[in-house]
Amino acid sequence: MILRYAGVPLLLEDPGFEFQAWLEQSLSLNGLSLFGVQDPSHMEVRSRPRGPFLDRSSGESAPHVGLPLLNYSMTRPPEWRINTLWWPTGATRNSIGLFLADDDSIEKIKKAVAERDGKATLEIGTDDDKPPVAFKSMYLLPPHKITAGEKQGLWLICLVDGRYYWPLRSSGDLVVSSNTTWPQLIQKLMGLLGVAGSADTPHADYGSPDPTELTRKYESVAMLLDSVAASIGMRVILLPNGKVKVLGSALSKVNYEENKKESNLLAGGENSLCSSIPEVILVTCPKVDGDGVYYPDGDVYASENDSRYIELGLECNPTTVPGTKKVFHSTAKAYYDSPSDAYPTNSQELDDLTAKIAEDYLLWQVLGYDQKHIGLIENAESGFDDYSLFSIGSQYDLQNSLLLKETVEDSEGRSTCRELIRDYDCSTRIVSHPPSFGFSSQLSSFPVGGGGDESSSSGVSSSSGSGSSGNSSDGSGSGTSGDSGESSSNGGSGSTPGGSSSEGDPSASGGEGSGSGGSDGSLPGGSGSGCINELEGPVSSLPVAPDASDLQYVLGVDSSGCLKRFPVGPCKPDAGSGE
Repeated sequence: MILRYAGVPLLLEDPGFEFQAWLEQSLSLNGLSLFGVQDPSHMEVRSRPRGPFLDRSSGESAPHVGLPLLNYSMTRPPEWRINTLWWPTGATRNSIGLFLADDDSIEKIKKAVAERDGKATLEIGTDDDKPPVAFKSMYLLPPHKITAGEKQGLWLICLVDGRYYWPLRSSGDLVVSSNTTWPQLIQKLMGLLGVAGSADTPHADYGSPDPTELTRKYESVAMLLDSVAASIGMRVILLPNGKVKVLGSALSKVNYEENKKESNLLAGGENSLCSSIPEVILVTCPKVDGDGVYYPDGDVYASENDSRYIELGLECNPTTVPGTKKVFHSTAKAYYDSPSDAYPTNSQELDDLTAKIAEDYLLWQVLGYDQKHIGLIENAESGFDDYSLFSIGSQYDLQNSLLLKETVEDSEGRSTCRELIRDYDCSTRIVSHPPSFGFSSQLSSFPVGGGGDESSSSGVSSSSGSGSSGNSSDGSGSGTSGDSGESSSNGGSGSTPGGSSSEGDPSASGGEGSGSGGSDGSLPGGSGSGCINELEGPVSSLPVAPDASDLQYVLGVDSSGCLKRFPVGPCKPDAGSGE
């Protein structure tokens, strides 16, 4: 067995259960106090709708939408067990691993992670020719002392991945305009997290990100990334190598089928696909007049899709429950020339949006499983997964220890009781999301007559200073002075990649254009202080590909906290670029 953290071997439990029995009696894992019960963003109601609170007169009403919140089945492992690693999907949940180490190992580990910004690689594997699974950038939380006394002690160490700290990464003054695209916004959020990644191409029926709901000030980037992915029918996963993928159901199913070919199934399997589903998928869109003013009393346009007529490509048709409706509340505006009109002028766009939301919602329902596989399977590229549970050295539950004995008869018919060989377990359990997993808000936006309906700014920007600038691909235009970090303009400095950078200088991606900054902030290439977290150069040079290796550039945050582009190649972001 291979079990190492920061290059230091960790301890396996004894196969005779003596240690487990002692731990259960003396310091039960069920009494561990490691994490809070609920994410702070939920308790602070940070997902609240912004529409009714921005630029609204006292008598004007708008439908309450807010950020989509995903109802994850759990935020911690189903049970605390030593030498297991729980790896969930999503941006707002982090992995949790519990392992054992003695005094000498703890000192080596603490010294190693101190030299690596608090993180190191966890390796789990078997002793065969297959290399161990490497979980990079695993952070060490404060170790728990288990044994008392001054002799060689035993410690419980808890490891988490970088998502544990993602809620602490702020969006700054994030400005989303009417010209912002979903790929731009996803790459922006990944950049603020300091990670490299890729995303499926969003379907055109999802339109653009809603500028009002997604323009946020100093919110959790993790919560925003989960919400953005949900709004376009996708899910966020973190790979063991530290890269992020935002995947739809189609590619997730392809990856699942590929993973299944190499698996060695021990127990469980796929669930029945012929389950019950809601009869109707309904999407509400707020009604507005030609000037974009909301109708009184939050009136909405409701678009429906009958689930029975959505082609899912299944061998059997799921049963629909009569009278049931799955409702999504979208920010996409329904434009009316007159209150007496029966349908909005953009009814086709809204109906197409409803059809796409319904299709994606049901496609995420068609695959379910609970499977335990022999060995470790690096199965982390499917949005269908709720979590993977990697176990090593915990083959049997303590209460089932009697199963380790069997009765045998000798040649003369005499019965004897013998103990079975207690071997260490090395397995992977993969569990899909429950059928009720989902959300109820959706954050699309559609222009009126091809123009912007919210803002004249372009692109997406985020600033921690007092001014911000928009993107300009030709380097022309000038920024305006900001007011407490809340102002944005369509000007700014443009830059175009000037070729790959030399090794050791990851920030040298070519010459920057210059622009004139405001009195309170500075633009890239200009004078002044502060940092403008703005994408450099034309966004078309930042493709969102299914494979991160296809990206010409990855986004990261440099040592000064600025969002930068780094060429893919031998050069990497500096130490201040995040994970």
